[in-house]
Amino acid sequence: MAEQEKKKFYVAWYRLDGQDRYFLWWTSDVTDAAWTANDGRIPVFETESNARIFAQQQEISLEEEGPAPQNLDVTKRWLKDTRKPIDCEACLVAWNFFVDAAEGTGRRFAGQRGSKRKAWRGRIYDKLFFGTSTGMLLAPPGTSAYHPTWNKDERKFIAKVLTQGMNIFCHHVYQVT
Repeated sequence: MAEQEKKKFYVAWYRLDGQDRYFLWWTSDVTDAAWTANDGRIPVFETESNARIFAQQQEISLEEEGPAPQNLDVTKRWLKDTRKPIDCEACLVAWNFFVDAAEGTGRRFAGQRGSKRKAWRGRIYDKLFFGTSTGMLLAPPGTSAYHPTWNKDERKFIAKVLTQGMNIFCHHVYQVT
């Protein structure tokens, strides 16, 4: 029998439509995902404390590390006018956030790893990544900041990925009171 995957659980924090919410998120050596209830939906909470109480009720042991905010409003604003400059940091955060939501809910997502359109997706993801401060940390010393330029097809693909991700996430969350 294969050894069971060791998961570490955290409280995740996001902002959408000007409202801060929290949910449970897990990571392992294999993948990361939003924690879902038996019905495949993501319970969200108004406070970090409520999320921690819920985890305790579910007998989920949480890591002590506090959540970092994931601001989805920046991405949502860009999706309303994709001709505006792309905020690489915000788009990359949202892309990764939506990968984890799709992974948790079991939904297929254009931004996930896989063979279909792999090269196209990887190239665009890499441009976003290297356009962030984290991406620049991997550059050789003295390298000028990278400010990617985007053609129409790349913008269209980023918009498709982020729109689909936003839809998956919003369709699968429910407020726990």
